[in-house]
Amino acid sequence: MFANIKKKIAYAQLKKRLKNFSRTKAFHNFETAKTLGIVYILDEEATWNLILQVSSQLKEAGIATKSVGIFHGNQKPLYAVENLSMDICSADQMNWYNKPQGVRIDDFMNTPLDLLIDLSLHEDYSCSYIVGLSKASCKVGITGINPILENIYDISITTKAPSQNIKAMYLEIAECLMKIKMA
Repeated sequence: MFANIKKKIAYAQLKKRLKNFSRTKAFHNFETAKTLGIVYILDEEATWNLILQVSSQLKEAGIATKSVGIFHGNQKPLYAVENLSMDICSADQMNWYNKPQGVRIDDFMNTPLDLLIDLSLHEDYSCSYIVGLSKASCKVGITGINPILENIYDISITTKAPSQNIKAMYLEIAECLMKIKMA
């Protein structure tokens, strides 16, 4: 019950901030994007490896990539070694409401990315906060995971079958982004 109250207060504060939030909006696909951000929940090593692989592929395609993984433990996993483009926000970098804090998180949110992909597999306040208040010009996510963010996404993708697999989710988003043709 207490956790539910805390969550409602956190989302009420986020909604209030979103009412006054402004950013420059523009549609992008993989052909037009020069910068891309990924927000995800870091819950296993396979997820970290996928983000490494995706970041490498996008870099080869000429897209600078930054990512933030939300890890709800206090000690970051040993397999996850941060670098300039891959950050991890652990529980000790979150306040009582699970609001992510820190210079690197603020830098990520204030960077005017061309594309931001939300790869959170389930509703998570920390991911919602970063995605919602990011200055990215085009935000992409899956419908049905977090109703708070569905009005924030510039490209909202409805999946055939909701997946609990981050790789399948990324592949579906990537396929949609490749189909979008810019005039």
